[in-house]
Amino acid sequence: SELVEGTDLGTLVEDMGQPGLDPTIVGDVGMQVARILNTLHEREEPVFHGGLSPGNVLVTRAGEVVLTDVGIAAALRPVTQNAVDKWLFVAPELFDGKKEPDLASDLYALGAVLHFLLTGKPPHEADSLEELAAKANKGLAGLPPETP
Repeated sequence: SELVEGTDLGTLVEDMGQPGLDPTIVGDVGMQVARILNTLHEREEPVFHGGLSPGNVLVTRAGEVVLTDVGIAAALRPVTQNAVDKWLFVAPELFDGKKEPDLASDLYALGAVLHFLLTGKPPHEADSLEELAAKANKGLAGLPPETP
């Protein structure tokens, strides 16, 4: 692998000193991440990131987005099961370790990262994995109820 100089999204949001980034920037970052994920998913043997978070999306000085830790974060997650911050952007169906990352879980993580970029906070915050799972399964607070 090569050394890529850039700033991860978590640091970028923190350094901005405001709750979130401009929606135009978020849209551009989201589009670039989605294209990278699509390339991984369309391989003959699809690769799923499984651990997408603001900490492993880098933005270079030229504005190019680079993903790091593809597949590695998911493999290491069981070791850090008690570290809730490692799970904040993970699809709730992966919490029990019985399901492997897939296209849907990467899409969930992308949405969670975009939420973070817009608001400066992960979609859900919790003190335990159980609390995080309960909150994640309820959906985002403040959204209107679903209509049939």
